[in-house]
Order: sequence, then structure tokens, then C-alpha cells
Amino acid sequence: MTLAELLKDVKITAVQYPGAGRRESWQDSMIGTLPGGDIRAVATDPEDAVRNGLFLCASQDPEQIRAQVSAAQAAGARCALVAEFTERDILQLRCADMREATAFVFANFHGNPQKKLRVIGVTGTNGKTTTTTLIRHILRSLDRSCGLIGTNGDAVGANPSSTGYTTPIPQILFAEMARAVESGCEFLVMEASSHSLAQKRVEPIRFELAVFTNLTRDHLDYHGSMEAYLEAKKRLFVQADRGVVNIDDNAGYAILEHCAGGSVTYGRRLGAAYMAEDVVQRKGGVEYTLVHGRGRYAVTYPVPGLFSVYNSLAAIASCHSLGLPLAGILEAVAKFEGVAGRMETIDTGLGFQVVIDYAHTPDGLENVLRTIRGYKQGRLIALFGCGGNRDRGKRPQMCRAAASYADFMVVTSDNPRGENPYAILKDILAGMDGFDTPFAVIENRRDATKFALEQARAGDVVLLAGKGHEDYQIIGDTVYPYDEKKIVQELIKGLKE
Repeated sequence: MTLAELLKDVKITAVQYPGAGRRESWQDSMIGTLPGGDIRAVATDPEDAVRNGLFLCASQDPEQIRAQVSAAQAAGARCALVAEFTERDILQLRCADMREATAFVFANFHGNPQKKLRVIGVTGTNGKTTTTTLIRHILRSLDRSCGLIGTNGDAVGANPSSTGYTTPIPQILFAEMARAVESGCEFLVMEASSHSLAQKRVEPIRFELAVFTNLTRDHLDYHGSMEAYLEAKKRLFVQADRGVVNIDDNAGYAILEHCAGGSVTYGRRLGAAYMAEDVVQRKGGVEYTLVHGRGRYAVTYPVPGLFSVYNSLAAIASCHSLGLPLAGILEAVAKFEGVAGRMETIDTGLGFQVVIDYAHTPDGLENVLRTIRGYKQGRLIALFGCGGNRDRGKRPQMCRAAASYADFMVVTSDNPRGENPYAILKDILAGMDGFDTPFAVIENRRDATKFALEQARAGDVVLLAGKGHEDYQIIGDTVYPYDEKKIVQELIKGLKE
């Protein structure tokens, strides 16, 4: 691939030529004057640069730019995209926005696979993983090939592969999209995180559908305010042909204003294009009447919780908007088997149940607790923690959610990262003011889980919140293996012996 092909749609502001170091303001017509020849690779790490490669320097710091460009040049890189020029004898192209440039370069490098797929993006605080997985399940049930990119991994075939991202960085994202194209996928459904939208990872993608689930407190350590968090979410809908929007969430109306290509709405509120009435919640799932147009349709969705009504509505509205038959959609919804780490139930054989769920926001934890409280026969024991180096303000809110619905709480670690775990626990327990819910504090998560299981009696439900599908725990800079489901199974085996 030539340099000109790689830089298609990249917003370049100036160029610095090697040799005499001549600099010129950039005009789009200059793309044809760039050196020819094949660019062998694209690298974002100077150590990965190769001979006749293109180096993308993300740094804004002049000293780091100088060092990284020098290292990439020594490795054989032919040219570099930079935020600021440095005095190195290598072709340099300056970009006003390196994040956006990086996304377009990798999209070009992989043959712009996003243009060969019908892409559905789902954003919101909670429900993204379940909604994307359900949409894919419906499409595949109706014999439409569909890839998946999200928190639980990227999947083209049956088995997902983890990338460690909700929405991968461009070098991974467009490679995965290319793999979907090569595998014959017609559709691709993906989670669009607020980080990825703010960082313009998905900028080259024109989404056929953009889906909004809800907006509650999360990621304020990154965005700084709920207003900025919402602004990031809005970006997805500017890039979409049509929006699918939850109007029961107040932020939905702000989202609708950015659906330039049109929109459909869903919710329980009168006026929603896809509206749920007569909702019945059961231990094994939810049932409701779907009102759409002049029709009324019975829906059965085998995942419990009021949030399941919204996840299923979002998926139904999305797939019907794509032109799929409503009867086939509803049949597929009724056969959905759920998502790993989302309301995943383990029957212990000891008279009580364990539920594993990824809930890691106040709203998410409250929703799960309220759901379990609606069907439990005995006590509800809730184990949870909060991640380190993340929004401290939500920690007492998590505690208040647990104290409002649980009969007993076990407060423990999640991913403490670089923070002192006991400082995190102290922040959490600040939310106990005004509550008398009994609780225990056990920092080690495995020990805490063992304690919670030992407290359970016949009819109780033990909720383990926060880890869900994750099979690791981050303590300091180290990632340790921690598969909560396997650990529970081991502990239950020990209780039976």
C-alpha cells in the first residue's frame, strides 16, 4: 500500500521533507506528490517500526516526539505522522488530531472493512454487552451472518477472543473488522464505549444503526462530568444513518436531537415506537406485550429483571429496523441463552443460589439487586467492591445501592490497581450513613467469597457483583488470574466435602 493510500481522509496540516528539512503548509492536492513505493507496516510503538514502514507518534510532548521518531527512524521507518515536527531527517506529516488520524490510517491499512459491513453500534452505561449479543443472536437465528465486537470478546465464529477492550483501539478494531469481512459477515454489531467515541477510535465508521441504552454515572474519572460523558455518547449518532433510542431515559431526548438520519424509539413510555406493556417479571425471565404500530405481540425473554425489558426492546427495535421479520425476531428472543457474567446463575446444590454479574455502577448494582429481591425466598447476600484509579464519587453510591436492597453485604476488592485497597473500602463505607444493613469487610476477594458462601442458607441468593466475565484481577501493575465462576465452583466443592 502506498503512503498516499494510507493517508486517504487523514487531515494533514503541514509536511516536513527529509534532507534540508523544508517545511510546507499542506494542501490536499499534495497527496499525489508523496513518495511512492509500498509501505510495509504501520506502527504506533517505535520498537515495532520496520523498514519502509509508517510510524504514528501519539505523543504531544516535543521531547518524546523527538525520541520516538528517532527510534522509529533507526528501525527503518520511512515516514512519521506527528503532532509537532522534530528535527529528524525523515519525512514527517503533521496532523491536528493524531487520534483521528490513527483511526483512518488503520482503516485504510486494512482495506476499509467498515465500508463492506452493515455496522450496528450500541452505546450506553449499562446493557451494551447483552444488547449486542442479543442482536447478533437474532441475526444468526434468521440466517444472517454477523460478527461481534465487545466487552466479552470479539467473535466472527462461535468462540469469542478477548482483546481487553470494550471497543478496541484502531489497530485491533479494523483488523477484527477485516476478519469479519474475510469470514463472510454481512453485519457487525459492536459496543461503542464513551472512551472510544471521545478518542475517535470509530471515526471512520458509518453506522447503519446507533443504539442508545441508558446513561447513569460511570467513567467520571475520565470525562469529568455527566455532561461531557453524554457529549461523548452523542458522537455515535452523528455518524449513524438511524438511531434506536430509549426514551424512558431522560438523556434519550438529547440523543434524539443528534439523530440526523432519523430515529426510532423504544421504552415503556407512551409514544415509544416499540413500547412494552403489561410487564410481568419472573425468576426465569420477563414477559410483556410489545406494542408497535397497530399490532400487539407477546414477548417472552428468558433473562430476569426490568432491565431485560429494555435490552430486549432495543434488540427487537434494531433488528426490525434492519428489515427482519418481527415474528422471527420474537421467536429468537424467546430462545436467547443469556450472556456469560450477566445474571449468570450457579445452582450450588446446597439449597442456595449464586448469581454472578458484571454490575459495577450504582445503577447497574441497584437493578440487579432489585431483580433478585423480587424472586428470592431467603436472604440476599451481596458481595461487591469498586475499582481503583477510577471515579471515587460512585463508591459510596454503590454502597447505598447495596445497603438499600441486600440483607447482608460483604465489601471487598474489585480491581484495586494502583490504589491502596483499604482506601477504596473506606470510600465505599462512607455510603453506610443512615443504613443499618449488616455487613462484613474482607479485602481479599477469594476470602470474601468463601465467607459469603459460608453465610448462605437454604433459599438465600448470593450476588457476586463486579467481575462478571472477567477472568483476572488487577492489583498494582500486575494482572492475576481470577475466574470468579471457577473459584465459586471450587469453594462450593469444598463446602460439600
